[in-house]
Amino acid sequence: MISAWKIFWVDILGNKWDGIKIKRPRVAKKLPTVLSQSDAYRLVTSSYNVKHRTLMMLTYATGMRCEEALSLLPEQIDSARLVVRIKGKGNKSREVPLPEDILEQLRIYFKQYRPSKYLFVGL
Repeated sequence: MISAWKIFWVDILGNKWDGIKIKRPRVAKKLPTVLSQSDAYRLVTSSYNVKHRTLMMLTYATGMRCEEALSLLPEQIDSARLVVRIKGKGNKSREVPLPEDILEQLRIYFKQYRPSKYLFVGL
């Protein structure tokens, strides 16, 4: 509401905004909900589709966002170092450790689906 009022006051009416002091309310930061180990296991094993299971295992193990996982390229997975290079929001990059069992699941997925550009296509 404050931003809308500022646009109205400055852009439409042509007044200066410096004289008006309105404090913006603080936005509460929420912690994410974390699944228990048994809930995560049930979630991953509930899918029989190799692609869906691999995607869930990878995102849960590495903490990736949905957009990061869907824009993941095969060359961003460094199997020699067991690392995933993730390009996140705002072109920020980070490297995340990759568990060996997830790497094996990725190899099974890759042999079955043979992705060309993006690792996960057509969900």
